[in-house]
Amino acid sequence: MLAAADASAVVPLDRWDVDTGYAPTTSPARMTAHVRTAAFMPGVADFDAGAFRLSAPEAGAMDPQQRLLLEVAAGALADAGPLAARDGAGAAGPGSHALLT
Repeated sequence: MLAAADASAVVPLDRWDVDTGYAPTTSPARMTAHVRTAAFMPGVADFDAGAFRLSAPEAGAMDPQQRLLLEVAAGALADAGPLAARDGAGAAGPGSHALLT
């Protein structure tokens, strides 16, 4: 994003076969794919399903955006550190109201 480069490219085959549903002369109602290019993030397939206790079939059935959300959320929680280490707060969990005070 910082380089302000165009990230759009032909849809990768590991996402879907764009040639099976794209026909520019067909009316949009009969097309299954309306575009041949899009912007995709590289490395989305490098998801560590085991870290989230997901089976390979479960991870494969997930939308790539769901996998990215899990990875980013886990990273944010890891960066935040334990709650008890911040500002002298006590433990939080079931039956605890430490977050409400």
